[in-house]
Amino acid sequence: MMAKLSAHGRTEKFRYFSPKHRCLLAFMSDGVILRRTAYSNGWKVAGKCKIPVDQRVAHIQATMEKWPSWLCEIKTLPSVRTLERWLHEDGMCETPSGDTVEPDGTGSDGAPSWLRLLRMI
Repeated sequence: MMAKLSAHGRTEKFRYFSPKHRCLLAFMSDGVILRRTAYSNGWKVAGKCKIPVDQRVAHIQATMEKWPSWLCEIKTLPSVRTLERWLHEDGMCETPSGDTVEPDGTGSDGAPSWLRLLRMI
């Protein structure tokens, strides 16, 4: 099921990159959780919060305090076309913080290449 971030009067409360699931998760004001992967064609409904959204977001933010800053700043994913170019043509890849590295490399801030982060290599 496809979903738009603004569907049905929803407003986004919080968005973050989940390293466990290798996707973006967006928590909406009505408790709906949307998920977007590098290969999905838009946002998809992933579920609904079983606890109040603000409480869930506070828990995630507390967990994120232990994460490196580059990981906390991810709000978008590269396109499929870009990932394929990095994987097959370029021999170089970007990190989430914008450094150019080898596909299996890490940037100056310790951020892995997108290909490594998304476990494509």
